[in-house]
Amino acid sequence: MRLCARWWELHTRPQPERTRGNIARTDWRPRTPALLFGVPLLAATLLLAPVLAGRFAGQGGAAPLVRCLGWTLCLAVVFGYVAKVTTGRRGWPLRGRHGGHRDAAAVLVAAPALFPAVSVPTTVGGNALLLALPLAVGAHFSYTEKLPRAAVQSINSASWRGSRTAERWWMLLRLLLLAAVAAGLTARLLSQPAGRWIAVGSAVLGLGLWRVGRTLRSAGYYPYVHHWFVFLWLAVLSAGWTPLVSLASGAFVEGAARWSCAPLWHRDVRGGAA
Repeated sequence: MRLCARWWELHTRPQPERTRGNIARTDWRPRTPALLFGVPLLAATLLLAPVLAGRFAGQGGAAPLVRCLGWTLCLAVVFGYVAKVTTGRRGWPLRGRHGGHRDAAAVLVAAPALFPAVSVPTTVGGNALLLALPLAVGAHFSYTEKLPRAAVQSINSASWRGSRTAERWWMLLRLLLLAAVAAGLTARLLSQPAGRWIAVGSAVLGLGLWRVGRTLRSAGYYPYVHHWFVFLWLAVLSAGWTPLVSLASGAFVEGAARWSCAPLWHRDVRGGAA
C-alpha cells in the first residue's frame, strides 16, 4: 500500500508545464506528427467505436457494459487528442498539464457516470451527427481564446476587480447565458419522472458549493468558474439529449486535458498572501 501511495504521489505531483503548444498563445503551431496521427485516430474512434460496441454487444446482458466502454474510449481519445495535438504536450497521451494522471483519471471516472445520460446511436450516420460531431466540436472549445480578450476573460472575482467595463459586461452576459441554459435544462428535467432526481441533485450541489464558498471566503479563497466543471454540470443536466450531452462532455474533457481539473476556489494573493 505504501508503494502504491508513493507511485500515485510521484505521478500526480504538480509540475510546471513543459510545452509551448497551448493554442491560447499567439505563436501557437500544431505539432505536425501529432496532427497527422491524432486527427485520423480521433475521427475513426468517434465514428466507429460506439457503433461497433453496440453491434458486438447485441442485445445480451453485457450490452450496456460494452456500450459504456465504447463511450469511455471516446472520451479517453478526446483527452489524448487535446493533450498531444492541440496542446502539443510531450509524453504519454494521458499525461495531464502538471505531469500526472489525475485529470485523465477524473475523465475515466466521469465517463461511466455520464453514460446513462447518452443514447448511443447504432448507425454510423446517426453516430456521426448525434455523438461524434458534437464531441469533436467540444474538444476544440479553447479555440474561443482566439476571440477578443474582453469576450473570453476568465470569470472570477480577481478578474472582475482588474477588468475594464467592457470586460465586466461580457462576464455578466456569459453568466446570464449560462444561467438561462441551466434553467431551461432544469425545467426540461422537471417534466420527466427520472429527471426530477437529477434536478434535485443539481440544486443540492449548488447549495453545497455556495456554502463551501462562504466558508472558504474567510480563509482567503475566491470562486473560479472553470469550464471543465461548468460543462460537466451541463452534461448531467442535458441527460437524454445526446447531442448536447456529447458537446458538453467534449468541452469538459478538453478543459480537463488542457487546463486540468483545477480547484473551484483559488487563493487570493492580494496583500502578499501566500
